Amino acid sequence: MFMAGTAIDFTRDQLYRVLKKIRTNVYEIPQTFRNYMRVPVRIYMTERLLKETEDGAIQQAINVASLPGIVKWSIMLPDAHWGYGLKK
Repeated sequence: MFMAGTAIDFTRDQLYRVLKKIRTNVYEIPQTFRNYMRVPVRIYMTERLLKETEDGAIQQAINVASLPGIVKWSIMLPDAHWGYGLKK
């Protein structure tokens, strides 16, 4: 399982091919994007902010989507940033 501090395992082209627009300022990375994801990633931000968001922050949201016990979504808010992450 990927955890914070590991390499980014996607390209923006791969991400944009699967990214779904749910409604204005709400996007979703489907659970099927990576085989280790248990839930989708729900992103609440403008398209401009999404384009400016660090790949590491998106990877962290994908990592959270792989945690045991997670329910429904991993959520990214407009202030998402690549932080300390998670420890295994």
